[in-house]
Amino acid sequence: MTSSAETQPAHEAMRPHVVLFASPGMGHLIPMTELARMLASPLLNLAVTIITKAPTLSSSENDKESFCSSLPSSVNVVFLPKTDPCDNSFTEVFLSASSSLPALRETIRSLKSSTKVVALIVDFLSVDTIDVARELDLPFFVFGPLSLMALSFLLNSPVIDRETTMEFCDMPVIKFPGWCTEIHGIDLGAAYQDRKSESYRMALHMANQILKADGILCNSFYELEPGLASILKDKEPNHPLVYTIGPLVRSIPNQQLDSSGCIDWLNHRPNDSVLFVSFGSEGTLSSEQITELAWGLELSQQHFLWVVRCPNGSSGTKLLPEGFIERNKGGLVVQSWVSQTEILGHKSTGGFLTHCGWNSVLESIMNGVPMIAWPLFAEQSINAKMLVNGIGVALRPGVQDGSIVPRDAIATVVRELMQGKGSRDARKTALELKAAGGKALSEDGSSFKNLSEWKKSIVI
Repeated sequence: MTSSAETQPAHEAMRPHVVLFASPGMGHLIPMTELARMLASPLLNLAVTIITKAPTLSSSENDKESFCSSLPSSVNVVFLPKTDPCDNSFTEVFLSASSSLPALRETIRSLKSSTKVVALIVDFLSVDTIDVARELDLPFFVFGPLSLMALSFLLNSPVIDRETTMEFCDMPVIKFPGWCTEIHGIDLGAAYQDRKSESYRMALHMANQILKADGILCNSFYELEPGLASILKDKEPNHPLVYTIGPLVRSIPNQQLDSSGCIDWLNHRPNDSVLFVSFGSEGTLSSEQITELAWGLELSQQHFLWVVRCPNGSSGTKLLPEGFIERNKGGLVVQSWVSQTEILGHKSTGGFLTHCGWNSVLESIMNGVPMIAWPLFAEQSINAKMLVNGIGVALRPGVQDGSIVPRDAIATVVRELMQGKGSRDARKTALELKAAGGKALSEDGSSFKNLSEWKKSIVI
């Protein structure tokens, strides 16, 4: 790992070299680094450099540097100079990535002077780097750490913008060819709820930039979204060719420390008996909703492992009902960082209450764990609709209109997922998709074949 581009050894000079640029945020960096591992593997044998911004003291990415250090030596990491901390909102992350263009340009120039750089891959919040790619005569690809359904909406959003002036929130039904279910305008992220807002303008700009790419690498796989995968695989005038190359999920570092005590606690619970509750690194609930969730978990009478994150960094345990921890000896409440991948892969974990961030969804699927969908923001409601209504690998509480989900609805859906008859199909589907996802990444699998096809398109 380096802080600046280094001169490569002579024998590496002509090896095809791919540059990956990740915008700030671990949610973008983690799938990008897993892509790097795949590209640098012996089967694809590409030289890889990941470029990202250096972590800041005030950032939630405080494990960024240590995470990058776990990468194999075949993957080079370049940290661009630190800038002002970003608040992880859509607008701020987009602007932060754009501010890195001068440093990115010089770093790639340096790499090109000593290696055979054949492509630039960026995540979808860094699409303004297309100008750097064109200037340096590099094929430009966008990596989408999101579902094909969410990607399909993004690619079609400029068409909707041209054809109607109606606000998205007023649209009763939105559905495109290949979608496994319909959504409503209210299911879209906050950026699409006001077409006069700056965030909407940026979202539209992002979509239009993606449409100029030479191709899109999407962290999904054919067997998960076959209808859309088939449609998007064919390049058409209104979108670039899309390669499904997933499921790329976070690797568990060797000798992972169980500082939270979660794994030891899980070791003493029956198989498939624990509901893991987590809303991701950025997801928080209101104080009132935390109280209702606590009562819902207690009323369900199921084992649970709950990672509590509260608004404004306040103490989660102070918001729990009085005596909650003492009464619920079959549950564990933690406020520290936990190894989500390791928890989902534990034999005692039987369900996952999740915000439906795509990284979390894929981690759950790849461990055969059915879900309770509880989306919070961005494209998470699209993912929830797909998981519940389209694929059938998740359940959802009865209240879905953005209001407080009451304790009774929570208790009902938790009992149903962990012990009810309705969860059997979700559990069966999750295990089938786990097997399909593993096969997709094998040498004979759909995703690996797509990556090999993509490599042939850039390596002459």
